Amino acid sequence: ILISHNDIKGVNYGGFVSKSGFSVQELENQSLLCLNGHIHNSEFITQKILNVGSLSAHNFSNDSSKYKYGIWILDTTTLNIKFYENPFALNFYKFDIGNEAGLASLDALKGNSVVSLKCPDGLIEAARERISSNDGIIESKITVVKDASVSTSACDPAELTMGHLSKFIEFCREKIGDDDVLNQELSEVCRV
Repeated sequence: ILISHNDIKGVNYGGFVSKSGFSVQELENQSLLCLNGHIHNSEFITQKILNVGSLSAHNFSNDSSKYKYGIWILDTTTLNIKFYENPFALNFYKFDIGNEAGLASLDALKGNSVVSLKCPDGLIEAARERISSNDGIIESKITVVKDASVSTSACDPAELTMGHLSKFIEFCREKIGDDDVLNQELSEVCRV
């Protein structure tokens, strides 16, 4: 049994695939079971490799509609593992709701929910009522998004453009320094 806290090469970390670390094949060849603790979201990479996840979600990058947070108990005789969800974990959810029917998604949340909701101005009151009537939601934030049907004054899109990525890269090189490690990271993050 290998218990580790390492990068695993070729594993998807959100929008990125790790390029360094142990290969899946190395881990499978060297162990009957590998329990890795590096990634916050629990998932089986293969039948023999498990990212155990964390005891609790930490922020909105941890999507509680996809992942559960808790502990795994390993029977070292049989190598069976069983998951126990943490009933006290915060559960982070993000919603972008465009109509009243979409508010029903707020009814099926786990307890200890922390909700970030984007909706048009016309749904604010209904959203507040729905949230306040759900005892499982312990914290929430509602952001108003502009109604697409409201016309705005015409402007030239070219006047609104800005090289955000190039400005970010310029800022990083100025503040951190222009070296190979930074350039490699920037090429991954910014796809330059």
